[in-house]
Amino acid sequence: MFYNLGHNLGLRYDRTGNDRYERTGQLQDLEAGIALSEAAIEATPEGHPDRAGCLNNLGNRLSSRYRRTGDLQDLDTVIDISEAAIVATPEDRPDRVGLLSNLGVHLSRRYERTGHLPDQESHCYIGGSNRGNSGGPP
Repeated sequence: MFYNLGHNLGLRYDRTGNDRYERTGQLQDLEAGIALSEAAIEATPEGHPDRAGCLNNLGNRLSSRYRRTGDLQDLDTVIDISEAAIVATPEDRPDRVGLLSNLGVHLSRRYERTGHLPDQESHCYIGGSNRGNSGGPP
């Protein structure tokens, strides 16, 4: 299906398997990867098992652009997308841990940039549970 093609193209791999933007530093490669990642999300229906991965890929691309440009709007969007990827992933899926970790990194970056303390407190228990807790600290 198209979502696989968009998912793979959104990564912008070259023949050696390296992310082209990371290798060249060309912003146009990153922008193309973002556009293709967005197309992959559009082509992947809600509830599809690949949707969370597509969201995560877009978040990674936007995070790269944030690190390059410093545009706080990109970081805010990354956090929203990361939260959507977590919601789209069942709690028993092993890859959920990586998604939670990515969200933690993005929230930490925003905290470092803005000093907004709720980023360090309120998102520690994403999805309403953590080891059986109901949304709050142990």
